[in-house]
Amino acid sequence: MRFLKQDEWNFCESKEAFNRVLKSKKGINKDRRLNYEAIENRAKDIINEMHNFSFEKFEEKFLNKLSNWDYLANAFEEHINALKNESRLGYAISFHSTLTGIKYFCENKPYPKGVQSSDHAHFKKYKKLRFIDITPLWLKKYEQYLQNEGKSTSTIGIHTRNIRVLFNKAIKEHGIKAEYPFDKYKPKTSSNNKRALTIEQLNKIASFETIDGTPEQFAKDMFVFSFLANGMNITDIFRLKYKNIKEDEIEFVRFKTRNKNKEVKVTVSLTESLKKIIMRHGNKAINKDVYVFPVLNGVTDEQDKYRLITQKTKQINKHLKSIARKSGLDLELANSISTYHARHSFATISKNSGLPLAFIMESLGHSSLTTTEKYLSSFSKDIRTKASQELENKISIA
Repeated sequence: MRFLKQDEWNFCESKEAFNRVLKSKKGINKDRRLNYEAIENRAKDIINEMHNFSFEKFEEKFLNKLSNWDYLANAFEEHINALKNESRLGYAISFHSTLTGIKYFCENKPYPKGVQSSDHAHFKKYKKLRFIDITPLWLKKYEQYLQNEGKSTSTIGIHTRNIRVLFNKAIKEHGIKAEYPFDKYKPKTSSNNKRALTIEQLNKIASFETIDGTPEQFAKDMFVFSFLANGMNITDIFRLKYKNIKEDEIEFVRFKTRNKNKEVKVTVSLTESLKKIIMRHGNKAINKDVYVFPVLNGVTDEQDKYRLITQKTKQINKHLKSIARKSGLDLELANSISTYHARHSFATISKNSGLPLAFIMESLGHSSLTTTEKYLSSFSKDIRTKASQELENKISIA
């Protein structure tokens, strides 16, 4: 296909001349007709491929212009802004961190520690990086760079999966033509999940005596609340309102899923222990729209909510580590414990207790069994020993 020249367009200005071209079976007019039909078919194909038509996008594709989404940096920045507008601030920070890594990687500079400089005028190479440049080899080099900078396996996996998210979006929603590298390159995953505590370890935390009204008591109670409330995320705990409490159950939509096509609703049995924690730390229920716990009182801005929850979670984790050390937990575990251990502990202990995977999935608020399986640590040593013994007892050994 070639574009029609100006004199060819001029020739077709009159309706009669244009109709002669369309009906022509031979000669120069036949060539013009075939070329016109090729142009028309190309335009139709582009329109049919577009999910949402816009003249700007049509022009980009028709004239093979480079769009903003051809460039990785532009795609990241647009996606980050969209996440912020949707109040998905945690994800926005994650993608910003990935873009920072790419920025320093392209300039072969050490990954920044602490507060980053606001002067990035000397960072130019990453702006020219296009999706067609992202190959399996590029991804392996980026992975090696992050590894050399001391990033953990799980962190490296997050960064490369973020790139994959945008690659998929660039192809499906923006029509970017680039060879898909993730068929040959697989993002790293952490092979050993150690976030689940045993019953004995949990008991050491739960039975640790604290002084009423202290930050230590609040930290311990939030950890216990999370575990007993089906591993409820700390974000969802602090966003609970009294309208979520219905008789002897708590019903809520996971904050993480609120902007998705299918929101995930979770139901938790309101046990006596959960009621006591609410009575000890909760706001007075003036009306159903009051927050259960006094972390977000009077806060309406979503970024302020995110900031307060992040700060409070850091404080809780600091006191949890102190409690874990004082209660005699293994030092390595004590120094790494966080509110997230409660969620993983609920999942793993539920599995070890023989509860169906489908029940655990529903309790955690997951949308698929695959996600739940990733949460679960391997069965405990006691269960493995018991299973092996029962198997051995079934056969006769000479």
